[in-house]
Amino acid sequence: MNSVGKTTLNINPIYKFLLYQMIKKDLSSHIACDGNSLSTYNIDHKQKMYGNPLYYFVLRKIKKKIEKVVNGRLSPHSMWFNVNRKGGRTINHNHYTVGEDKISGAYYLSKPENSGNIIFNTLDDKVFVKVNTNDLIFFDSKFYHETEENKSNQERIICGFNFLVSYWHPP
Repeated sequence: MNSVGKTTLNINPIYKFLLYQMIKKDLSSHIACDGNSLSTYNIDHKQKMYGNPLYYFVLRKIKKKIEKVVNGRLSPHSMWFNVNRKGGRTINHNHYTVGEDKISGAYYLSKPENSGNIIFNTLDDKVFVKVNTNDLIFFDSKFYHETEENKSNQERIICGFNFLVSYWHPP
């Protein structure tokens, strides 16, 4: 995959509320979180993805949505949640690991007005992608990306993820 995909994914607001109650218990600081931001990234990914029915429900919905667009089979690799409060942002980074073909992305559970968008950085330019609540953004794990600072008084809540990709090649 050599481009950025964008679609929407609607999840029941009650599920989102319950999910956020669970996320709050696991939040801690992370190297990619800057300012007033916290993440669940440091929690065991496999336990989180498969051990919690609500996390697994969200993961499956994301996987099905992306598989409709990408010509390949996806296997869950990792999933976490970032909460960016006023002044918070995510610094420039990528998710690439040598030897792994991955699709990375972000599902915006909550994206208030003025809470910042995602930015993709190329060698020559910055590409700003406007996002809204329920947007699902996915891209090659090699792509460097960051977010704008959250300037609102509300939290921007994002589910980050990586999927390993298996492409079918005819004989």
